[in-house]
Amino acid sequence: MAERRRILFFVEGEPQHGLSPASRLRAYQYAPLFIAAGIDCQYLSSHPPKYFHSVYWLRWLRHNARWIYRVIVLCGWIFMCVTRLWQMRRVRPQDIVVLQRDFLPNSWSFLEKHLARRTGHLVFDLDDAILEQNPQKIRMILGCAQRVIVSTPYLAEQVAPFNPNVAVIPTPVDIDSIQPAPQPREPAEPVIGWIGTSGNLVYLKSIEDVFRKLAAKSRFRLRIVSNRIYASEYPKLPPEIMETIEWRLVDETAQLQGFDIGIMPLDPGPWSLGKAGFKLLQYMAAGLPVVAAPVGFNCDLVRHGVNGFLASSAEEWERYLSQLLDDRDLRRRMGQQGRQLVEKEFSLRPTSAKLLRVIDSA
Repeated sequence: MAERRRILFFVEGEPQHGLSPASRLRAYQYAPLFIAAGIDCQYLSSHPPKYFHSVYWLRWLRHNARWIYRVIVLCGWIFMCVTRLWQMRRVRPQDIVVLQRDFLPNSWSFLEKHLARRTGHLVFDLDDAILEQNPQKIRMILGCAQRVIVSTPYLAEQVAPFNPNVAVIPTPVDIDSIQPAPQPREPAEPVIGWIGTSGNLVYLKSIEDVFRKLAAKSRFRLRIVSNRIYASEYPKLPPEIMETIEWRLVDETAQLQGFDIGIMPLDPGPWSLGKAGFKLLQYMAAGLPVVAAPVGFNCDLVRHGVNGFLASSAEEWERYLSQLLDDRDLRRRMGQQGRQLVEKEFSLRPTSAKLLRVIDSA
């Protein structure tokens, strides 16, 4: 058998931090399986992380000392360019190169062009509707790639006109790591949980009134797990229902097991249509029922009335959450259905085999 070529993953950040979850979920979590299969795969991370400008103190500078913020961000981008150019020296013509989204969160495209010149086996991976953000740059990268991997059918439709060699590979869940709680929860106050990066908290704020109305008639806790969140940012909500916890990789499974209901609100805009629904898969893997907006891939994941509910309005959000809060057996049954779905269609091991076949064909 011919020796397998080396696979180089150019990723957005290190897996331990919450600013680049796509790096952990669509690249690093495959590493143990690839290594066990004897595959030479290496990971080249952005330095600083691609979304370093999202840390709290830089966001504060953006609003209070904009010129300092701009200087720091520009210096960060320049340093990212230098480190990426240095990393590209390792690329050999026969290597398979997987590029996760684009290198920089701006319109600069010279890095991607340079990378394409160094390899004839470029695989472009994207799990968000980034064509909406920077269409000219992303179309150029799509045109340079031998294969494209996307997380949803909607994204496949978006990129197919610019590169027909596209495969849909949803972001998988490590079902050996994320499992239902070993003992059934019997809380006095059920927990409605949301987990995600701070950039997506805007969707949670869109249903603040729902939580306020629920709090007037039901006992529950709203627990938010994120890289940065303060209860004071939710002045409309009764403070007694709020819990905010900083996300840490080592605690992720325990935090999910501490939820009783998982939620994923979204707006109907084009960016949301490209969402891969990974937090729903995490909730389901932990044996939780879900309530989600009927937007994009959410509609493929949530079997309404079976493993959760799709809520189209504030009234439906309130009705379905109230129903789940009041019915422990319904939560258990729906959670079991969600777990079965993830085990059957979205678990890590079979997805890694599919990913490897796509990459190997580049």
